[in-house]
Amino acid sequence: MAEETSPLDSEVFIIKPDDTHEEPPGEKRSGGIKRESRKPVIHFDIKKAGAFVKKPFVWLPVALAAIVSLFAWLGFESNMPDVAYHPPPLDSERAVLPSRSGGELIGENVRGGTLEEMIAKAAMLYSKGDVTEALNVYEQVSLFSEALSNYNLGVSRMKKREYEQAIEAFDRQMKSDRYKTASAINAAICAVNLGKEELMRRYIKIAKDNLPYESAVPLYPYYYMLISYYDNEPFGALAVSEKPSVDYMGESQNLINAKMHLLFDDAAGSAASLEKISDPKNYFAMGLLYARSGDYDNATTSLQRAISADINSEKAKAALLLVYLKTGFFKDATTLINETLKQGQDPLLYPIKVKLKERLFDVTLAQNYFTEHPLIDDEVFLQALFIQVPYLMIDPQKSTKEIRKGQLMLTEGELNEAEQFLKTSQSSASVGARMSAAVKLAINNRLLSANIELKKIEKSYRNSDSLEYNLALSYAQLGDFVSAYAHFSRAYFLNRKNTEAGVYAVMLSLYAGVDEERVLREISTVLTQKNDDESRFLAALLSFYNRNFQATGQWLERKNRQDDLRFLLLDLFAADQINNREELVRASKRLRELRPNDLLFAIFDLYATHKGMTAKQFAFDAQEFMKSTAYNFDPFYYNFPVVRDLYIRLALITGHLEDVRLRLISKLSIERGEVRNMMFALAILDIFANDFEESYALLNSLIDEFDMKDTKTLLYASVAAVAAGHKANAIALLQMAKNVEPRNKEAHFGLGLLYQEVGNAKSAALEYNAIGGDRYESVFFDFDIRESNDPERSPKQNEYPARP
Repeated sequence: MAEETSPLDSEVFIIKPDDTHEEPPGEKRSGGIKRESRKPVIHFDIKKAGAFVKKPFVWLPVALAAIVSLFAWLGFESNMPDVAYHPPPLDSERAVLPSRSGGELIGENVRGGTLEEMIAKAAMLYSKGDVTEALNVYEQVSLFSEALSNYNLGVSRMKKREYEQAIEAFDRQMKSDRYKTASAINAAICAVNLGKEELMRRYIKIAKDNLPYESAVPLYPYYYMLISYYDNEPFGALAVSEKPSVDYMGESQNLINAKMHLLFDDAAGSAASLEKISDPKNYFAMGLLYARSGDYDNATTSLQRAISADINSEKAKAALLLVYLKTGFFKDATTLINETLKQGQDPLLYPIKVKLKERLFDVTLAQNYFTEHPLIDDEVFLQALFIQVPYLMIDPQKSTKEIRKGQLMLTEGELNEAEQFLKTSQSSASVGARMSAAVKLAINNRLLSANIELKKIEKSYRNSDSLEYNLALSYAQLGDFVSAYAHFSRAYFLNRKNTEAGVYAVMLSLYAGVDEERVLREISTVLTQKNDDESRFLAALLSFYNRNFQATGQWLERKNRQDDLRFLLLDLFAADQINNREELVRASKRLRELRPNDLLFAIFDLYATHKGMTAKQFAFDAQEFMKSTAYNFDPFYYNFPVVRDLYIRLALITGHLEDVRLRLISKLSIERGEVRNMMFALAILDIFANDFEESYALLNSLIDEFDMKDTKTLLYASVAAVAAGHKANAIALLQMAKNVEPRNKEAHFGLGLLYQEVGNAKSAALEYNAIGGDRYESVFFDFDIRESNDPERSPKQNEYPARP
């Protein structure tokens, strides 16, 4: 089916008033009252236009009543949108302003009666000898018949889209005294269809100059609306189009009203006007408008209707794809891309430009997001919890027993067996010493160094459940839940008595995409056989894993309230999930009392005591908190991600980014040990502070010189690369990030958008498909529709070449 025309145009008002034109042909009248004898030309009277619509019309004689709507439809050529949207995802169609059909054929009466009556009157006058008056009547009939014929001929030509011939007919008609305003408007529309803007302006000027002489007719407000519309006077057009509908205005009133609302960036109002028109051809434009206004549900419905009705279906599919991406329906996006490609169509008709989310930099948006989304989400809770989980040590008694047994074998002459026992004990003692040193690093907030040391130990000693547990714990504290799961699972299978390792493995299996149903059943059975606080705590954590927040909330009803930091954190999380503000504040206050200098607990307390307040109030009260230096900032400096990320969020919403940045630079300048963590924190701050090149340079240095190739470092490097315009490098970095962690949804989404930006639909679909069927909201990445005057940018060439 051929593409239907679209009723809207985002750049309608490109026509500017021009008072320098020469007097258009046909301006002087022939016959009737001469121009000089008429009233002076007056300006449009918007009050009079509105009044005509408000009150019932006193219809003039049937001669004027026969003029019905000049324009049955206002349709516009479709073209792909090339204006970036704000903040919604789509813009409406661009086009020129033609009219599909033009005015209706008319058969108006002559002043004083019908044609037949006037002819009879002339005959009677002639028979009575009043020849002069009879001739005047005959002349009037003749002029009227000619004008009527020319007008109707012009309308007929318009309907056939013979615009040149239509203009000639309207020009002939305008030499008379009849229908000059209507004919000039129709001629202007013909000129628009021919792409002759200057000619259109000339005819609009004729219509505008003659409009005051139509002030007594019911069609005055309609003429006024149309002339204002074409003469780039949107307020006038909107004033009339907003009035209650009148029959002869018909659908053109709603279409013009839709145009006017769109001009004033009111996409929702424009869509509402189109809703009043029962025409499937409007579905596509309505879908774009709803999307532009952020009403994605109605946008989806309208675009799906357009596709079903085969109205601009290829463009509707391309637009619907963008809506799916905005709303996080990646399974639907994947299906749509693949089906469109199979049909030989292009799903990427609307080229996009990948960018970072506005709320990363806009203080107001960041404040609203902070208060509208729970601070203590799953990942924040888990990272905070794991910070309080103690590390394990190798049992020194085990090593001592092995040494004594080896000595006994020596005295008994069993040399080979004795040597094996002594080697084992020696290895255990050595591993124990090294692990003690690594745990000491972690306790002193040198978490990354501790993790690196534990990985070195594991290479030579792989059968210790304590070592695997500690390595898993260091990964969990670093926020790498996939690696943490792998080592907790190994620790559990090395020692089934290590119930904690099994519980943590089950909880983190969500992030690794592994089904641990068997381990869950096994551990649940063990925990139900115990009745101590530790077992009840672990059981409550498993209810969290099962998304049973009601069961987690029952944890709050326990009678024995111990001051275990892990228990209090679960209290905090459970209270927040079930919206129990009293318990939330109680838990946060107790954590502050136990650890008054703990930066993370101070942030939790700030959140708990301000929950439910407005974003502005929270940000105002957080100002004093950000000025305080009474807390221990080592977890922020030395890469506890949960502390770092929350503190940076607070710096953003309170306007303290630069203060925190300068404090970090000062600390970094005197640091002689662990600089990697502070470099990473500084790189993140640089992103929020819009210093993208420095952030990109720091993160590349961490990747290349310090071998920090974990998924989080790679992801942040890609974010900085996108912001700095290094799109080719961003693709390579995201490829590396997803290879390290295949279930990293953020990496898949960013990569999918970047592939879509360069027009690679198949690769984009693969990335969207990897995200899965669950709705996902990106943390960093967003996109605009690329403007037509914004050529595709090639990746910048600099000292950081694209990675292989």
